[in-house]
Amino acid sequence: MRLAMNSVTERRREGRVLNLFLLDTSGSMRRDAKDYEGRERQLIDQLNDGLEYFTKEIGGSEDAERVDIGLVSFGGEVTMEKDFQPINISWMEDGPPTLSAGGHTPMCEAVVRGLNNLESYMVETDRTQERALVWLLTDGKPNETEGSKWEKTKRKIEHRTEDDDLTFYAVGLGEKADMETLGDLVAGVDDENKSVFHLEEGQTREFFMRASESIKQNSENIGKPDYDDDRTDGSYDTICGDTTDDDDQSGSFDDPFGDTADDGSEKSQSENSAVSDREVTEGDDVRVATSAATIGPEIDTGSEGTVYRIQGNSDSVLKIFNKQTREEKIDKVRAMIKNPPIDSTYEEERIRSIIWPQEIAEDPSTGAFLGYKMPYRDLEQTKSALEYAVTELKWDENAAQERYRVAHNLALVVKAIHEQGHAIGDFNHDNILVDEDGFVTLIDCDRFLIHGETTIYPVDTFVPRYMPPEGGGSSKEEVQELDRFGLGVHIFQFLMEGFHPFIAQGPMAANGSFGELIRKNQFPYHAENTGFQPHDDAPNYEKLPADIRELFENCFAEISWGRPEPGYWIKTLNDLITEDKD
Repeated sequence: MRLAMNSVTERRREGRVLNLFLLDTSGSMRRDAKDYEGRERQLIDQLNDGLEYFTKEIGGSEDAERVDIGLVSFGGEVTMEKDFQPINISWMEDGPPTLSAGGHTPMCEAVVRGLNNLESYMVETDRTQERALVWLLTDGKPNETEGSKWEKTKRKIEHRTEDDDLTFYAVGLGEKADMETLGDLVAGVDDENKSVFHLEEGQTREFFMRASESIKQNSENIGKPDYDDDRTDGSYDTICGDTTDDDDQSGSFDDPFGDTADDGSEKSQSENSAVSDREVTEGDDVRVATSAATIGPEIDTGSEGTVYRIQGNSDSVLKIFNKQTREEKIDKVRAMIKNPPIDSTYEEERIRSIIWPQEIAEDPSTGAFLGYKMPYRDLEQTKSALEYAVTELKWDENAAQERYRVAHNLALVVKAIHEQGHAIGDFNHDNILVDEDGFVTLIDCDRFLIHGETTIYPVDTFVPRYMPPEGGGSSKEEVQELDRFGLGVHIFQFLMEGFHPFIAQGPMAANGSFGELIRKNQFPYHAENTGFQPHDDAPNYEKLPADIRELFENCFAEISWGRPEPGYWIKTLNDLITEDKD
């Protein structure tokens, strides 16, 4: 029995104070507010100042060796800014992370990810007996306040606090903070393991001051074993001030904060929306990254949004989504910006072959999502892939090398998309544009399947003309397989004057939509497919090089061998182009 007591005491003497900061960096944190010195400054700048203060206050004290910190930001996306590590190692050597603001408020994802990382760290470092402090600071309302994700987040917090090994502080900053929602977030947590309170907008520094005081007091108590269930860490009183009313456990900071406890009874006066409901048009201002931009003339409009020139910028354009489309696009576009494909045609020829999002376009007053900036490519003289195949690649009007070059250029961009873990899926020929020199450009790339850090964003639409007989799919592997089929169809059309590979005639040939032709017809150019013959007007397939015919038959007939990857097409076509040059 005595040995067991000594073991607990020893473990606590060697223990640490574990802290997780969950900090809101959404677009609303760009608004100005008076800081502790009375200066008008953006909230995000005040937040960074607070982190600097906290690092010096804790890192410069004797407690630094016993304090581990993890920091998660959430603004548009969730980022583990600093994984758990002793503050006297990384934070003092490299300084705290510099946060930037933008996007919506994915609080649920941030809480779950942060708690998962905290739990993993405690297990990996054998610190499961330590008490952890979690500090959530937000100035608005999260995206999801109901439904399965919200309930899962609440249960996660309840589970982590039920064994008295974690205290959760939910702090609302400024008049726009939704205190009712914060109260609901921790409604199932015992009072002694939580605190919900409100700060004025200029009190960001004070938040870190009080957090550092609480951490220091916890550090001093590390060597003191708990012999009963009474609270001895002092963190609750430190952060909230002494309370004499046992029924009021929500607490608030003592002066100079001046606000009383807020248990979620007041509704937020306004909400921080993930996306803007503002209509924008030529002449309006938007924010792109940290710069202002003025919308220029309209270039084109579609079902999801409108593309505009940017005044004074000849290299870029803006795609502004329709209001009803912005919510479904914001996370996908951010993932695209973080993981762009390599445009080898641009690197070598300075011609854009993939029109990919570069930066988010936001409402300058709220930081809410509107669309994105992308590179400009003059597409006035281009044609869709199918129109180009039919009108520009006639066998009796141009050399085979020209057809091979266009097909080769398309295979290059498909390979670039796949190499970044994405897939096209929407292989619509109207989104594949070809210029007079045979250079290919992909547009409307935000319809593709996008592989984010933790999420797969699905394809918006499929085009039956380019779908394999087995149909589409939702996984990356399934959609990339669809791409291999679609690429084969496009290359066949480039080399065969626009004829689709499953247009057939004969006693067994089906008619109808392209989807029906693909499902019911066999590849009519394959010698073994009796009962199916090519259309009389199609070019002579047998005049194509044998290597090309083999790839087509692997794609459309002998698929048990596997449909060709883009790289096979690139090598075969490049050999033919080089051979023709010789």
